[in-house]
Amino acid sequence: MDIAEILFQEMRRREMSLREFAALTGVDHSTLSQIRNKKQKPSPQTVHKLAPYLSPSEDELMALVGYRSEAPSRQRLQPTLPIAVPVYDQPVSAGKGEPAIQQYLYFSPDSGIPPGWYGLPVIGSCMVPHLFEGDVVVVDPEGQAEPGDMVVAEIDQEQALVKWFTKHRGQLFIEPERGEMVPFDDSRMRIVGVVMKMWRDIRKKPRKEILRAAQG
Repeated sequence: MDIAEILFQEMRRREMSLREFAALTGVDHSTLSQIRNKKQKPSPQTVHKLAPYLSPSEDELMALVGYRSEAPSRQRLQPTLPIAVPVYDQPVSAGKGEPAIQQYLYFSPDSGIPPGWYGLPVIGSCMVPHLFEGDVVVVDPEGQAEPGDMVVAEIDQEQALVKWFTKHRGQLFIEPERGEMVPFDDSRMRIVGVVMKMWRDIRKKPRKEILRAAQG
């Protein structure tokens, strides 16, 4: 087995695309593509970057590619892996099938994100200026919602909305940033997650557009 096959098997095991694996390892996407397609021999620097994420040791990979390890007995530091958060096409909800993964978001290990949290794309403009369409909220499906939290609310077991969970005069409501608040009816509605973080691709939402929406 050569390094291209090892790379392919590891990507398949992690269920990651070439771009996602490139982001994880820090190796350029085009370089990974050339290695995977056996069109390019990886440099020693590239092998060093890939080694923490592949099953053979770095020394074994170096030998496999044709390089001699400079220090075969040296002890390598264990890499600190980023936290991969799956972004689903629908909320995680009891009684429904496993949602499809659209992509992964990667956060630093000190971000405090535990296993089980997931991402959910924002649809619509009712939460502007806090959230824009295309943003991704990171959801704790086990979180206990309290008034004032931003939540994912499921209505009639079909429609899922990101809204504020509020309380006015003893009554609970599901409330958008723009539009009318709706009384929380536990016979039709349930909270399926609490929003803990937000991710935005600033390249797709320029600063001027954010400021304009905030002022409007």
